[in-house]
Amino acid sequence: FLDYDPKCLKKMAEETGDEILDKKRKICGYYNNIHYALTDMGLDLAVNKYGGAHDYVVVTNADNGYHPSFFLRTLKADKEIIATHFVQNKKREERTEFALSHIDLGTVVVSTAALRRSNLTFSTSTPKSMIESHPTLSKLEKDVALMRSYHDNDWWFIQKAVHEMNFDAAIVAEAPSR
Repeated sequence: FLDYDPKCLKKMAEETGDEILDKKRKICGYYNNIHYALTDMGLDLAVNKYGGAHDYVVVTNADNGYHPSFFLRTLKADKEIIATHFVQNKKREERTEFALSHIDLGTVVVSTAALRRSNLTFSTSTPKSMIESHPTLSKLEKDVALMRSYHDNDWWFIQKAVHEMNFDAAIVAEAPSR
């Protein structure tokens, strides 16, 4: 994270004081939109290069595991965005809702046609302009809010698809990611 913004921790220490710096250290790592910019590049390839041959795409990372019948069971819902329940930390099953802290990106399957039609990306899903133009937040509060929005970028992507762009959505009751 220091490679991305070597001054981040120093700025945080100056603005917050050393006593709470440890609690805020993690924030410096989230002030990095490169992860989702690269995800957008992969999504663009999936949708525009391979989307004609495939009807759905799932964006996942190292913390997701899938049952061999994940796609077969999930795609029966035949919606533009389909979510499943999921297992957190390989232990606890989580019930998915289209709500913050109740969904994980790796449990969502999205229609390539809907993505192509909407031009939805991760980079354009965060509320960056709303945060940056907020009239009463300090610079530090804006930085923290923006960093938090990067951390929750998967939620903002799903939220925009379901609640703003009105993708036809469903939650599959079983947990095929197990």
